[in-house]
Amino acid sequence: MAVYPQTYIHKHANVDFSEFDDFLLRFSGMTSQLREFLVQFVKNRGWEILARTSARTPVDTGALKAAWQIGEVGLDGDTLYIEILNGMEYASFVELGHATRAGNWVDGRYMVTVSMDEVAENIQTYFDEEFSEFVRAHGLGD
Repeated sequence: MAVYPQTYIHKHANVDFSEFDDFLLRFSGMTSQLREFLVQFVKNRGWEILARTSARTPVDTGALKAAWQIGEVGLDGDTLYIEILNGMEYASFVELGHATRAGNWVDGRYMVTVSMDEVAENIQTYFDEEFSEFVRAHGLGD
């Protein structure tokens, strides 16, 4: 049995990173604009969730539907979040369901839950499109 020596092939490539370096320099000076973009992106998704939630909210007097609002937009570590609020004391019972005094169960309507799930399904697509627009608008991409 013959033993052949292993051959290692090393290849080198010269890559001109000057354009990438320029990109990084231009981008690094834009931290406040990038943060503004991200906050606005989250707000836009919040408005979409709010519209979908409002459309799903059952109407008796209209008070529950009228009480939906966007709360705080914040940053927790590396996570941006937005609050969807309803100040009506019975909003959570309509959302999640509740027991009646007679002991029966009234199913929840899941207005917010379903709306959030729908928006979350496409959030990566929304982000990719809007971030590409942001990059182009700031002369950082094609």
